[in-house]
Amino acid sequence: MQSRQQNADMSGMIAMAEKQPDAEARAMVKKMVIEAYSKPGFATESNQARAVAEFSNEYQLACYKSAG
Repeated sequence: MQSRQQNADMSGMIAMAEKQPDAEARAMVKKMVIEAYSKPGFATESNQARAVAEFSNEYQLACYKSAG
């Protein structure tokens, strides 16, 4: 999400995800990239930081829920 907020090229981020050696990790990273780019980008640093934190918290919450 941080790269998304800095207007990094999505294709480049997907290419980095494709380099993951583990198929499960590769799929998860690609999913995260796609989800990050589905969310809006912001101009101000404070809004970017909030978007990054919210995105991170969403994934952390999902991990904690799945762990039981």
